[in-house]
Amino acid sequence: DPYWWRECPESLCFDLSSTAEENLTAGAPPSVQWWDAEKVAESSSFIAITKPAGMFVVTDERGLWEESPTNFIHVAHRRIDMPTKLEPRQRGICHRLDSHTSGVQIFGKSWGAFRHFVCQNSSHRVQKEYIALVEGRLGGCHGPFTGVVDVPMKKWQDFLRREFGSVACAKEAQGFPAVTWYSALRHYCVPATGRLAFWGRDRWFTLVQLKILTGRTHQIRLHMAFLGHPLVGDMKYNPERYEEDCAIVPRIFLHCLRMEFLDTNGETFTAASELAPDLQMVLCELLRLSCSEEPKAWPEGKLFPGLAHILQRSKAPVPAPQKEEDESTIRHFCKNCRNFEVATRRLVRDMRTQERTAMYWSLKSCTGELSIEEATPKYTWGPPVLW
Repeated sequence: DPYWWRECPESLCFDLSSTAEENLTAGAPPSVQWWDAEKVAESSSFIAITKPAGMFVVTDERGLWEESPTNFIHVAHRRIDMPTKLEPRQRGICHRLDSHTSGVQIFGKSWGAFRHFVCQNSSHRVQKEYIALVEGRLGGCHGPFTGVVDVPMKKWQDFLRREFGSVACAKEAQGFPAVTWYSALRHYCVPATGRLAFWGRDRWFTLVQLKILTGRTHQIRLHMAFLGHPLVGDMKYNPERYEEDCAIVPRIFLHCLRMEFLDTNGETFTAASELAPDLQMVLCELLRLSCSEEPKAWPEGKLFPGLAHILQRSKAPVPAPQKEEDESTIRHFCKNCRNFEVATRRLVRDMRTQERTAMYWSLKSCTGELSIEEATPKYTWGPPVLW
């Protein structure tokens, strides 16, 4: 079953493995340039290459063969010698990141390697971990700071492709399962002073580690917006804050840090990428603005400080004991499938130890009469806040 978690999705809050904070960039070579493709891992069947933001990944005729400095497939084959350079169907590329997302991209060295990766990816066995900066204080003051978003999605575009993305839709055969695990790593409070006075109020931001079990179009962007914490610099799912965001970020803050999957020889292929240099600078500036201190010296001999060094300069949020149950439900009319849906946000506890808690977010089709509130403007999460 490709959706192997469906029997007990809430257990993913505690049982899904994730990389410890101190190991997020373990094995990743340091960043030595601002904007170029770099090899970060290799086996006899696969090569992992970092994709800079601003390069597109498209597998149509133009995307495969156009000789452009913004065509990642072209640039990757120019920088790194791969046996699939002239392979006519995929040129080795196994999956795609959005053009403004940076991070790990996997190339297969043969058509058989490509098919091997696709088989694992379609059964949701490829481990993909991202880091993002989101709007607001995810988890609030007391937590919980981890959770799982179990919200089905449907890819959507208009006839002229002027609008393209995904919508949340729980109707079977329209919305496909999409699951994201998240953990808040750091909170930053940036005062609206000096050049940021035009904000009119202080703003909170959260650095988030994410792991996706599925790879739907714009999955992380839509899921975090569903929580009421859209990605910083996201024009589509956070348009009302885009002008303000541009004062602190050069683009959407989303980077694929790590990927793991079984290689063709049965061993685990692991690829880790250092956080993109432009996003490292964003975090350094957030630290300076939120702590009112000048940045400390970078590690000697490095062009950029690195994510691990940046995280060492601040502390992770500590959750407080959650004694009371917390559940909120929204009844929403889906304009895609023309049916009512139920969005739920619920505090869940680890049955093995009641001290561990997490938030579980879900969206399901509405069946029967339910005594729940209609969505109103007071809600800051759920389907009503999506585009």
